Amino acid sequence: MLWTAGTGLVLAGLSVAGFHAFLAVSGLTIVPNLTPEVAGNRCEAALTSEMNRGLQAAMRADRRIKSNLLTGVEFGEPAAVQGGFDVAGTGRYSVITAKKTKPGKVQLTCMVRRDGAGQIVTTVTSQAKKS
Repeated sequence: MLWTAGTGLVLAGLSVAGFHAFLAVSGLTIVPNLTPEVAGNRCEAALTSEMNRGLQAAMRADRRIKSNLLTGVEFGEPAAVQGGFDVAGTGRYSVITAKKTKPGKVQLTCMVRRDGAGQIVTTVTSQAKKS
């Protein structure tokens, strides 16, 4: 009896491993459920990435900027909306020029939705706010 149960578990494990190997070889992926936790994790990474991208773009666009520093990204709880979740956030930074250091912040919104193919898509929009 124990031998049969053990063999069944091994075969089930091989079936799952084989299925995942097939998906990897074929280029298909298993898409996780879209939950508040998934949305929060994706938005944390996306909001930080967007802030860093924006700070780098500002340095390239304005030669007066000597450096800028991301001082923090705050984000709220994922809010369920039609088709996914929205997460509000605020990115804080300091811009250093030859004459002064100026703090700033950007209001961010991260939207997590499923596209037509069922894949999870994360989009970040921003609006600059004066400190």
